[in-house]
Amino acid sequence: MYALPYFVLLGILAGFNSVYLTKSVIFFKNLFASIENEYLKVIAGSLFISTLIFFFPALYGEGYSGVRNLIAFTPEFIIPVLLPLVSILLLKPVITSVTLA
Repeated sequence: MYALPYFVLLGILAGFNSVYLTKSVIFFKNLFASIENEYLKVIAGSLFISTLIFFFPALYGEGYSGVRNLIAFTPEFIIPVLLPLVSILLLKPVITSVTLA
């Protein structure tokens, strides 16, 4: 019973994240639909994705290895763990959306 509030919070956050992913996919599909040159679409998308992955390596792949590394890392401060985790939650839907677009 003591874990029930955490599960409710997790469900609410997952709902917000799913809406964020859906809105992101729609936005980037419309953005890339306005570009007529197919080569320019591929170059723009790959540059955007590779730049984000360069600055946030945890975004590469499915994200399990990045989250696993964050869980294994036990710092004295919460900031070194929280910042990459938030970046994964916010930027992974963006990279997925650009890939789909």
